[in-house]
Amino acid sequence: MPIVGIAERLTGTGSRQTVITGAGQIIQFYSNFTNNSNDPTYESNVIDPNYVNDTYYEDRTAVVENLIVDGLNQAGTTGLYLRNLGNAFIRNITIKNCDVGIHLHNAKGAWTETNHLQHIRMENVKTGILFSTDGYFSSEKPGDSFGHSHIDDVSIVLRNTPSAVGIQIGDGQYGNGGSGVNSSNWIVVAKPYFSFIKADIWFGSADSCGVKLVNGELKHCLVNIGVHGKGTGAGTGLDLTGAVTSSYSPIEKNQRSIPSTNMDGFMLRTENLKDPVKYGNWSNKTDVKTVAI
Repeated sequence: MPIVGIAERLTGTGSRQTVITGAGQIIQFYSNFTNNSNDPTYESNVIDPNYVNDTYYEDRTAVVENLIVDGLNQAGTTGLYLRNLGNAFIRNITIKNCDVGIHLHNAKGAWTETNHLQHIRMENVKTGILFSTDGYFSSEKPGDSFGHSHIDDVSIVLRNTPSAVGIQIGDGQYGNGGSGVNSSNWIVVAKPYFSFIKADIWFGSADSCGVKLVNGELKHCLVNIGVHGKGTGAGTGLDLTGAVTSSYSPIEKNQRSIPSTNMDGFMLRTENLKDPVKYGNWSNKTDVKTVAI
């Protein structure tokens, strides 16, 4: 049974953290992109009382704060699921023992933008933060944007498994059966463009990965990531080898969109890793500034 808030708010008492346990998507907020029931993207189940929701996208938001979310190591558990939501404010929460800590998802061509994740601790998670999308639905509903996401002061301690990932952009989904595209080869690209990301990631297994781009792009962003290995000379800080994108390079410096600044768009601080960056086929290696400690 998912845990939901009242009037799009779920909070502990004062500054104290209230403990919530569960399975599946423990806390979930999502909404429609439209209030027109004749629109093919409209989903009637969004007004199901089991879910915190907005009946119209202009109001779709949430506040979650002062909680401890524990998945109790149950398979398939997600601590917090945000779908088609904007301007949500998530702060001072601990997420532990989940397969996925926070999952941001675009469905039916909608977007999940301008969400703020602040002062968040994750412990024993297989994937810390996941951006995913069903992709293109129509020309008016491309479904790719997670623009202006703000991730600040986030600490992620990964589960002791080689496949663990701190932050993953895209989940490898192709072909969504939308109104305009039915090809199984259609590339679905998750785009948290113009975002701010500052996080510290600690490995539980030597072969884990800090940040992984699958079908996703990090362009025109300010990214400052610390990735800490297990001391065995294995593991990867940033993995671009499987990146499937809409254009040539999955990462670009902020200075490419704002010529007046010299700031690097992606700064990666690594410790005890075999591969700070795996570039694969991407040649723009100056787009990532790495510092080993």
